[in-house]
Amino acid sequence: MSTNIATILAAGSSVNNLINGKNNFDCSLTTQACTSNAGISEFRFKPGKRHRLRIINAGSEGQQKFSIDQHNLTVIAHDFVPIKPYTVNMLSLGIGQRVDVIVEANQKRNSSYYMRSTIETVCTPSTGPNGLAAIYYEGANQTALPNSTPQPDTLPDCHNSSYPLALTEPVFKITPDPTPDKVHNIEITFGANASGNFLWYMNDVSFRANFNNPVLLLANKGNTSFPQNWNVYNSSSAKSVRVILQNTSGARHPMHFHGLFPLSIIFGVC
Repeated sequence: MSTNIATILAAGSSVNNLINGKNNFDCSLTTQACTSNAGISEFRFKPGKRHRLRIINAGSEGQQKFSIDQHNLTVIAHDFVPIKPYTVNMLSLGIGQRVDVIVEANQKRNSSYYMRSTIETVCTPSTGPNGLAAIYYEGANQTALPNSTPQPDTLPDCHNSSYPLALTEPVFKITPDPTPDKVHNIEITFGANASGNFLWYMNDVSFRANFNNPVLLLANKGNTSFPQNWNVYNSSSAKSVRVILQNTSGARHPMHFHGLFPLSIIFGVC
């Protein structure tokens, strides 16, 4: 919290970009406790196998470009929704966005490659935007870092929100109710409040939660009246609800739920 936008943690300049919580760092750049060249995350690939990666951009700020050297990514799900697969060489992940991909381990045994995730510095300042991890095939020398070539940058800039949604088609289509019982129009903005502190707003209301009194439990007990700064939208007995979100803040900040996850990878082999 600050009245100076340059010192706000989420909007400040990041100094490193982590994959599964790890990346090297030059400790001469900080006065904090630090271990130089602490190491990067490592993954194992089995030749001929297909590997499923569940990728989460869990940063508070920063558009991520994710890729694996000399490997394509077949996208199979967006935010847990199965989609008709499409193949790209690079992914764009907004803040809080989740994407599932299949990677074919079609390279030679004994080989190794970099996994990369890069913060789009055009939209988010960073002095250490390049996150790295290592992928080792069976038989590869795991004491040596990869010497692989980055994928060509095929993504539009971070101001273009059409990628990759333009290629996304759900496997199980659900036709929304054309005339829902209730419609909530919500405009998302970012700005200073009356005290000069910068906050996010939904319909000009910021959010304050009372964790001792969860909204769902109160509603279950029949309480349907809440303070304005709880920002509760009451849909009453509506059987279908449409929520229309408009982000006019200038930051590409997709709709998401907050959890406790830097860029994280959940890894599986089939």
